[in-house]
Amino acid sequence: MPGYLGDFCDNECKPGTWGEDCKSSCGANCIETSCNRHTGFCDQGCVKGFHGNTCSLPCPEKCENRECDRVDRSCLKCLPGYSGPLCDQVITQVQGVSERDKIIIFSMGVGVGLISFMLLLCVICMCRAIMRKRPVSETNRC
Repeated sequence: MPGYLGDFCDNECKPGTWGEDCKSSCGANCIETSCNRHTGFCDQGCVKGFHGNTCSLPCPEKCENRECDRVDRSCLKCLPGYSGPLCDQVITQVQGVSERDKIIIFSMGVGVGLISFMLLLCVICMCRAIMRKRPVSETNRC
């Protein structure tokens, strides 16, 4: 009977072993190398980077910290630039302007506006100065 030892199957498998006559070892990727003595399934979960009942399957490469759901293999979080349950979809920056680009565009707009305003003030001051220097013209002669 799986999970037991002895002629009368009266001794449970020692921790870290399972199966018929406890001849199988729990997977190395099981947390604390602990598994169900009947099935070999990791009963406390998998170490980081693995999934599956016996924690023998690697998580997808694009999962952040190689962490994924033990059952369905979906990533808990993707590396930057990737999306989807398995982080296998590349994100393209076509959706819009990034926050950094918005700040640059805004700053340039403010700079151009200030320079334009200063140039306008200079033109007004120059026109006034020219008008003051002009002699008063004689009245119209007919």
